[in-house]
Amino acid sequence: MARMGLLAGLWLVVVGLLAAPDLARRVPQIDGLLDRLRPHTVQIGLGTAVWGVVGLLWGVIRFLGMLGVVTTGGAFLAALIALAAWVTMILTGLALAGDHLPAMLPDRRQEQKARTALAPIIRRRPLLGRVAPAFGVFLVLAWLF
Repeated sequence: MARMGLLAGLWLVVVGLLAAPDLARRVPQIDGLLDRLRPHTVQIGLGTAVWGVVGLLWGVIRFLGMLGVVTTGGAFLAALIALAAWVTMILTGLALAGDHLPAMLPDRRQEQKARTALAPIIRRRPLLGRVAPAFGVFLVLAWLF
């Protein structure tokens, strides 16, 4: 599972740059690489949200198991930050796919409810695009050390 922190961290950086394209445009080489991913933003967003849910569930299980052993210190704080990173992954994935998700629902009334529910997340897409790479870097550094 240690590799998951590395992969999730690197993926959060990529997804964050997709969510906040103004950051990627500062480095033309990165922007060129992300141009290849932009047509698949909805699929990337859905996959990221699902991966975030699985990671969050696994992280909560690990965190609850950790409570009896470590209740203070760096390990506890790192676990809390990792849980926040998984939540950020879910929200960033929903922000990327959020414009298209309600249209996938068969019932029009449910579609409108979904649009209303996702609107605050979609509005915060640029913010999530800046927060996600920060959490991604944290996960990579935590994996390294």
